[in-house]
Amino acid sequence: MHLLQAVFMGIVQGLSEFLPISSSAHLVFTSNFYKVIKNIDLTQTTEQEIFLDIMLHLGTLIAVLIFFRKDITDIIKSFYEVIKNKDFKNYNFKTRYLIDCTYCYSVG
Repeated sequence: MHLLQAVFMGIVQGLSEFLPISSSAHLVFTSNFYKVIKNIDLTQTTEQEIFLDIMLHLGTLIAVLIFFRKDITDIIKSFYEVIKNKDFKNYNFKTRYLIDCTYCYSVG
């Protein structure tokens, strides 16, 4: 894998991650596009490419966790507050929001 390919894939991952389409497909497309330009066999997928894909997704996860760290800690705190007070009818909005979103996502 070339450095230029890794930089190009990182830029594509950063720009396409939050679009409502697969960023993994963008990475495959970007990798194949680079291979076509450099006349490399498209069927060759190296361990380096797979490792880079994983690291790009891990980097995105870390960036999202850092960006939403306050919201995540508020949700966790409110969840433990509900458990501690054993008041399941009158719980914090963020906990309710988390439970509702989780339910909708799992059902849909």
